[in-house]
Amino acid sequence: MAWNEPKYLFGFHEPGGEKAMVEKGKIGWLLFTESLGHDPNDKSGANYTAWANQGFGIIVRLNHGYGSAGTIPMPNEYDNFARRCGNFVENSPGAHIWIIGNEMNHAQERPNGQPITPQLYAECFKKCRDEIRKRLGHEQDRVVVGAVAPWNVQTTYPGNESGDWIRYFTDILRLLIGQCDGISIHTYTHGTKPELVFSDEKMGPPYQDRYYHFRAYRDFMNAIPADMRDLPVYITETDQDDPWADVNSGWVRNAYKEIHEWNSVPGRQQIRCLLLYRWPKYDKWAIDGKRGVIEDFKQAMDNDYVWYEKAIPEYVVTFISHTTPAEVNAREVINVTLRLRNEGSKTWVAGGNNPVRVGFHWYLNGQNVLVREDYRATLPQNVSPRQEVTVTAKAMAPDTAGRYVLQWDLVEEGITWFSARGSRPLELQVEVKPAIEILINNIPVKVPFLTLYNKLGASVCGMPVAGELTRDGKRLQYFEKVAMEEHTPGQARLVEIGREAFQAQKTLADLQAQLTSLKDQVANLQASNAELKRQVELLLTSSVPIKIPQPDIKDITDSLPKHATNKYETRSLNGIQYLIIHHSAVAGTVGPEAIAKWHVEQLNWPGIGYHFVITPDGTISQTNKLETIAFHAKQVNPVSIGICFAGNFTDDVPTPAQIASGARLCAYLLQEFGLTGEAIHGHCDFVNTQCPGLQWASGQKWRDMLMAKIAEVQQQVQTAVTKPLYHYVLFWQHPEQAEARWAKEDWKGAINYIDAFLPTCGFSVDDAKQARHVTIIGGPLGVDEKAEKILRDAGCKVERIAGDSPADTARKLDAMAKKGQRFITPGFG
Repeated sequence: MAWNEPKYLFGFHEPGGEKAMVEKGKIGWLLFTESLGHDPNDKSGANYTAWANQGFGIIVRLNHGYGSAGTIPMPNEYDNFARRCGNFVENSPGAHIWIIGNEMNHAQERPNGQPITPQLYAECFKKCRDEIRKRLGHEQDRVVVGAVAPWNVQTTYPGNESGDWIRYFTDILRLLIGQCDGISIHTYTHGTKPELVFSDEKMGPPYQDRYYHFRAYRDFMNAIPADMRDLPVYITETDQDDPWADVNSGWVRNAYKEIHEWNSVPGRQQIRCLLLYRWPKYDKWAIDGKRGVIEDFKQAMDNDYVWYEKAIPEYVVTFISHTTPAEVNAREVINVTLRLRNEGSKTWVAGGNNPVRVGFHWYLNGQNVLVREDYRATLPQNVSPRQEVTVTAKAMAPDTAGRYVLQWDLVEEGITWFSARGSRPLELQVEVKPAIEILINNIPVKVPFLTLYNKLGASVCGMPVAGELTRDGKRLQYFEKVAMEEHTPGQARLVEIGREAFQAQKTLADLQAQLTSLKDQVANLQASNAELKRQVELLLTSSVPIKIPQPDIKDITDSLPKHATNKYETRSLNGIQYLIIHHSAVAGTVGPEAIAKWHVEQLNWPGIGYHFVITPDGTISQTNKLETIAFHAKQVNPVSIGICFAGNFTDDVPTPAQIASGARLCAYLLQEFGLTGEAIHGHCDFVNTQCPGLQWASGQKWRDMLMAKIAEVQQQVQTAVTKPLYHYVLFWQHPEQAEARWAKEDWKGAINYIDAFLPTCGFSVDDAKQARHVTIIGGPLGVDEKAEKILRDAGCKVERIAGDSPADTARKLDAMAKKGQRFITPGFG
């Protein structure tokens, strides 16, 4: 089309305020109203080119007249009125959008008081449209249906006896399907408060489903027939119902924001303008001269409030700027600052189960290249459509040199990468240079050994067992399976180690002989201590376990997805040094099967990267045999066990059931491999990653929760092994007091209790520390809280039995003796 269709929503009912739009550079819309009468020989027109040449969208409303003349004429004058409309259009340059009539359901718009039914209006409209489109240069003009007055019930007719304005609106449109080019509507608030623009307040019966304020426009939009959902819609009148007050209340800003947000939702029919009623001083709603309202309008134009030719996709990102280097070293981790803008219709959510993050991919010759660490950068806050955000992201370079394409992209975790939904990623040519030094198994490997290692691979070389050595003036490094020597500067080769291995074997045989002799000496010492050991064991309660039992573990190793050709290497369990804690970084409902599928299909791994996965209900699943060298912590993979807690702990922590199960598993593994709590590490301790979540070592510190629970599991066994007494009843004594030196009355009152259970009784806190269970008789004025804490710190289970008086205490103890109840705390014994 040749005429103007401004993208901005801003505008006025009638000219005069257009200067504000010109100053802001946000050219919008102007509506003109014309009273034409019905003389078919009247060929007068109007000239709108002065405004059209500035880029304004020109909308002209063609009325038959005002008041009793009627917005359209009596039916017998429809032909003449249509011809008059055609004449006017033909002689009015600068305009191509025409509205026929106004608020036809309102009684004040009726010709000579005759109601305008939908059938009458549709008949008149079609005649006018035919006449307008006959005129030269106006064959494609847009002829628009007049706006219906909201909340007005004055026009009734068969089938709409209540005068429902939405039914009136719909009936007109159905009569004009395929015979109109656009729709105009009106909407207002009942009052001046700016928050009424966003109000969801509804009307009373029988219209309780209809909006009472500005969002009445939604009732009209939702009522448009499906066959007309591609037509442009124009809101040609809006105000506060009351006259405009000379204040900048934010009402205007809210109104434009509301329509823009309507347009921003994918699939919604677009509203092309919102015209404030009205600029000139024709009635009480005049805006001219009211600086507050004008300033409100100008501030609304600080935003790009627009309509869209096509539906906005949900996932669109524009990369405004970046600091990606053109060259990096192999395996180098780079930090890059990215400036992004959300060009989609969906808010990027920074937290929750499906956060939006910045990620990366490497490509060589069109093929995706996997790297050792997949970093994801979190957003600093939620990012709404059209907002910008700055993010610092990380990327690890590939292992080998070459000219790669580095692709920056956004991912809605657990749902989709943006590029998969049509958004264009940022693709950059990056030269990856050979690495000079890397850490493998936490041991540095430098060029030239690194070059040979990358060429032969870990399956041939094994892991490095020590750093560089110098022998006969040459650099040397040993790996599990080979040794390398720098035979000339910058060049490494494998060296023969058979003779060295033979000599080492001979030395080992000598050491083993010495060890046999030492074992004999140890046996003699053990025999001399046997009696002492027997006596100690007699002190222990036979029913108390002396080892941490294996927790319930569901072995699903053989049922998980595995790669068709890639296989994990295996190891001896003698070298296990670490338990590495991970989180899955997705919702806890994503179980081991889905994780394994991702690792195999997306990362090309032999199988799932973890040895255990603990789900939120506390279920422990074994997902790899412990002999498997799974991919989960880079250089320490050969000497570690990977334990994954299912869930994303960026903002949250594992469930109590997960912590409890994880503690039992970790305590059991520490015991089985002879490790201490120092062997437990988060993934982030060895790799530059946020795993196992931001709440691991800071925030809610779930590392401390896990370690405390592990200590509790261990303490239960430790207490059982080291406490020779089962139950000690502690009475108070105060030797420094002449009269009340000890708990005589409490002792007498406890006679039946002591007779029933035969506990060890006394007055010494030190003696009580040797018992697994301690019952304190009397309140804290006797045995104080400090002594109670000493006992708890010593690993004792402590409870106190105290009444309001010694007699009351005696009654409690007698009742327990009678019921055979040794302890008052459930589960205490």
